[in-house]
Amino acid sequence: MSGIKIQTKTSEPIQAGEDVRITLVSQSASWIEETWGLVWNRPVSVQVEADEGTQVIPIVDVTRTAQIFLWGLTAGFGLLILKKSVKKKE
Repeated sequence: MSGIKIQTKTSEPIQAGEDVRITLVSQSASWIEETWGLVWNRPVSVQVEADEGTQVIPIVDVTRTAQIFLWGLTAGFGLLILKKSVKKKE
């Protein structure tokens, strides 16, 4: 079975005190082929259920933000170097 699959999963609720339940939410993206596969997991949010109601607290993935920033810098510098090398050849 091959292909890309994206799933959102929730954990079993954790009881915190008398009236508070905490549920963790995560996403996974997987690309599975016959002989190899790639899986990437990331936290999404925490759901807190209490007598007052349900509150969803998002989780900011700082590592992913830093990776995207670094990829952008790498692409920008790569294009800059490529542009300068093309000018030198002319």
